[in-house]
Amino acid sequence: DRRRAPSWACQKRSAAQDAGMTVCLIYARYSSDEQNPMSARDQIAACSAYADRQGWTVREVFTDEAVSGARRDRPGFDRLLSRITRDGWSDSGFIVLAESLSRIARDLETTARVQRIVEGLNGKLHTLSEQSISLMHVGLKGTMNQLYLEDLRAMTRRGLNANFSAARSVGGKVYGYRTASDVPHGREIDDAEAEIVRRVFDAYIAGTSPIDIARSLNSESIPSPSGAEWRSTTILGDSKRGTGLLSNPIYHGVLIYGRQRNVKDPATGRTVKRLNPASEWKTEHAPSLAIIPTDTWNAAQAQKTRRRGTTQKMAAAQRRPKTLLSGRIHCAHCGRAFTYYSSSRIACSARGTGRACESRGWSVPMDTVREAVFDIISHDLLSSDAIAAFQQELKAESQQDTSDRQISELERRAAGTQSAIDNIIAAIESAAASAAPGALITRLSALETDLTNIRAEIRRLTSSQPDLSSLMDARSARQLRELMISEFDDMLKSKPTTHDAALMDALISEIKLEAPEGYEPKSRKNRPPGRLIISGGLTIEALQAVTSGEQITVVPPPWFEQGTSRSTI
Repeated sequence: DRRRAPSWACQKRSAAQDAGMTVCLIYARYSSDEQNPMSARDQIAACSAYADRQGWTVREVFTDEAVSGARRDRPGFDRLLSRITRDGWSDSGFIVLAESLSRIARDLETTARVQRIVEGLNGKLHTLSEQSISLMHVGLKGTMNQLYLEDLRAMTRRGLNANFSAARSVGGKVYGYRTASDVPHGREIDDAEAEIVRRVFDAYIAGTSPIDIARSLNSESIPSPSGAEWRSTTILGDSKRGTGLLSNPIYHGVLIYGRQRNVKDPATGRTVKRLNPASEWKTEHAPSLAIIPTDTWNAAQAQKTRRRGTTQKMAAAQRRPKTLLSGRIHCAHCGRAFTYYSSSRIACSARGTGRACESRGWSVPMDTVREAVFDIISHDLLSSDAIAAFQQELKAESQQDTSDRQISELERRAAGTQSAIDNIIAAIESAAASAAPGALITRLSALETDLTNIRAEIRRLTSSQPDLSSLMDARSARQLRELMISEFDDMLKSKPTTHDAALMDALISEIKLEAPEGYEPKSRKNRPPGRLIISGGLTIEALQAVTSGEQITVVPPPWFEQGTSRSTI
């Protein structure tokens, strides 16, 4: 007999082949690597047989093996959604078929999202267990599936708590021990690995660093707990979480259960670990599991404390102090920050990371940049001409604000006076006034005189020019320039204060470094100079921490070219 291949084994079909047929996409998943891998194959076979009976054409099959339904970043599931949104089959419709709704997702939110996507593209969600999925299925079954996971977690925690209290195994493999069902806590000491544990503690207490211990073990081809190479983190671990050889109290016979719990990351659905409050921890002494004496454990913890303090002091001493230019210099090509790549030179942060940038690793001495910035500040941004222009602008702006307010008020009074004049004239013409005509004429004359004076004042304010003689009073332009220039050089080299940073923000909005055109990293001859580009200027807007938008492009002076040409990159 000729056996027909199962329909789920078919490959992608063309759109022409699907014409007039209902396209079916099958999704299969099983949760744990402890389950039978045949589970996915069995699901696909059952769904394919069901699709054949319904007359649906299986277009493609998507699977996730040993992946929890609570996760949102499942590869097969993501490919399914991508396929649906890309092709849509909106004219003929399509079916997404799975064994049950729990195979699609284990939480209500994801189930509802899939339902909206499928139905929004003229599709239907279908399962062997629930048949056609409706909104009622999404609400009821989605909630039940999510509650199942919550109940499972609660039962698992309760069972593990009971096991710990009864001195039974709570799972997890620890280096230096092997599992055994007939001993307390379900584990016993592995002599070969225990010897390595003692060696690590002794070496660390003697002053050997974790990274040197790891190198020594790797040189002897001794397998690590994970089977890969030893690392410093494998040795040192995390004291809060009790991981690593030097941080796990089991080695001196103390068991701690409940340090951390598993939760689902809301973005991906993956399981992540979170620390529990110390009040929720359970502690039990197990002398039979002690590999090292308590004195050795205490000596190692004391050594960790000393090394941690020393490391922090060294890091603080080696950390470069913040200056006014820290974080302000950016690459003119890619926009990334310029950072130190050696003790004295800075380069685009793309250097050495494999990220594309037209600067191609060009670097420049930081002292050179600092001197160039100061030169631009003193000779351009704070030049006598720039200060004079700012002085005039400040005065004009100040007087203009006052004049505008006065003119507005006078124009309002003029409009009111003109309205009163119009009313009196109308009353005289209609002979409907209650007052004597002589009184009305006297009032009219007074109003016309007021209107003439108001309009004269408006003309005077409109045509007036600012008086620069008393500008800035004690803080004259000359005093401002001398004060700022005398301080800026020191400010660029020292740790900035809040006032210094505010002053720099007010004066300079952006500093960019541009690599020489045609720069080649391997060429050491005839290197053209780079460019320093500064945006900003001393304006009213700048002093209000708003840039003026004026851009000053500076081709570096000769000493800048020399600094660049001596680059050793």
